[in-house]
Amino acid sequence: MTVDFDGVLTEPWTSPELDGLDGHILLISALSVASARPRPGIRSLVGFLSTFATVEVLTARPSSQAPDITAWLRECIPEIADSPVHSCAMELKPDFLYSEGIALHVDNDERARVSDGPTCIIWGHQTTKELLREACYILSRVPDLRVAGKPVRRLEELPSHSSTPVYRVETLTTSLKLRVVEDAIQSQNLRQIHAVAASDRHLSEMLRPEQASSPTGIHLTEYVPGQSVASRRPCTDWDVSRQVARWLVTLHEATARADGTCLISCACDAFNLCIDDVGAVRIIDAGDACWGARWIDLIWSEQLLGPWIGGSDELFESYMEFATERPSNDDVTRAIAGYYFRLHSVLRSAIHARRRDEVDLRALKMVRHRRATPPTESLLRKWAR
Repeated sequence: MTVDFDGVLTEPWTSPELDGLDGHILLISALSVASARPRPGIRSLVGFLSTFATVEVLTARPSSQAPDITAWLRECIPEIADSPVHSCAMELKPDFLYSEGIALHVDNDERARVSDGPTCIIWGHQTTKELLREACYILSRVPDLRVAGKPVRRLEELPSHSSTPVYRVETLTTSLKLRVVEDAIQSQNLRQIHAVAASDRHLSEMLRPEQASSPTGIHLTEYVPGQSVASRRPCTDWDVSRQVARWLVTLHEATARADGTCLISCACDAFNLCIDDVGAVRIIDAGDACWGARWIDLIWSEQLLGPWIGGSDELFESYMEFATERPSNDDVTRAIAGYYFRLHSVLRSAIHARRRDEVDLRALKMVRHRRATPPTESLLRKWAR
């Protein structure tokens, strides 16, 4: 696969920026390489493509600038820092793509299209999510696609309320879930929570480990079939509360820091927990993991899981049974405020990542109007030290 340099790897120049300048002279200047900015979303695209194939760079710039482009890649897009840089005049790009057997090329210029040759995506004003959707559709039809060295039998986008794109990848022997996380801190937190879970038996039972050696921002995990708790009939099984409580306590105490914060998952809710084929509780996605007070995580589950499992008393009692720490009254006040901010932050990210017609308004409205009200506060203060 190939990606264009100017306008794809780099942020396109706007008309006002080029006003009074000769665009062609500017773009063949070596200095314009060093001053280029990475296009927003490009690292997600490159990470997604390089999960399945080698990604190389194609540019209309002269070959003398290849070393400058390589230096820029090392600084700005290290995922493809060692990729070959092919110099090819704009009018010859279609011939190059055809002769080299390129499976997919991404450009910002319609002249790069080949009518009867390799598929070309023109990146205009599409969002990153829309761009990845186009790439997924094309890649799903490439016959010799591979992931982690294994032939891909099926690739499809999964419906999700998440703010990050999610895909299902099936090989002959495994079924994987691929998540693209553009935000570097969010991606780091997600990788860390999977690493912590992999080191503990209780945690790994609910959150499966990540596949090794994925590109930056790409998270590959085992695909777990099952119905979300929210889509099932009310689940009043006491064991769900105990499994969730034990998982939360184990995570919080394994990652506790001196400042009183820990890694919190914001993942144990009715929309993000599923019951698999053997009745075990599994976490669908831990992509909203962040650092904060452990009680925010407990409130999250009480508010967004309790109504589906027959109440919150059992969840609190189980958590306090496993935990070695109790909240203070100040901790309770701060945790409720922290829950509000975290919930609205997650909802805002989910809405902004979609076009309006893609938003499941009913589900988001149901979550948005839940509030950390009694019995949350009374239950927490009951256990306060």
